[in-house]
Amino acid sequence: MSGSETLLFLKLFGIVIGDQVPTDDDYWRLYIKLRELLDICLCKQTSPYQSLALKVLIAEFNMMYVEVTGDNLKPKFHHLVHYPSITEKTGPVALTSTQRFESKHKAVLQPAHACQSRKKYLSNSCNSTPIVYISSV
Repeated sequence: MSGSETLLFLKLFGIVIGDQVPTDDDYWRLYIKLRELLDICLCKQTSPYQSLALKVLIAEFNMMYVEVTGDNLKPKFHHLVHYPSITEKTGPVALTSTQRFESKHKAVLQPAHACQSRKKYLSNSCNSTPIVYISSV
């Protein structure tokens, strides 16, 4: 799944199966906490109070994750700890996202992966990329 597909899945997951899951289920509460994190992280405007709320939510989410799954935290969960300071220094995290650039990168790679020759890999992607952009104009 791509990043945008995963984000859409996370947003719609609660709507699709929310009425069938008991509210006291530990995994469901973990999902709800993740949605709260996403809602704050994807805001286009933030206040200083949201930065504090984000710090608390991340700490709660990390504790819940360890308790519910029994696993150690993965590095991506540690990166969450830095989001409040990033928000304070540069503004909303959603505005520093690279998701838009990744979609263009995927469009460049598709013709290159269609080529079977390793020697013509670079020339194939260089020649087909302008065609993609010209056809979209």
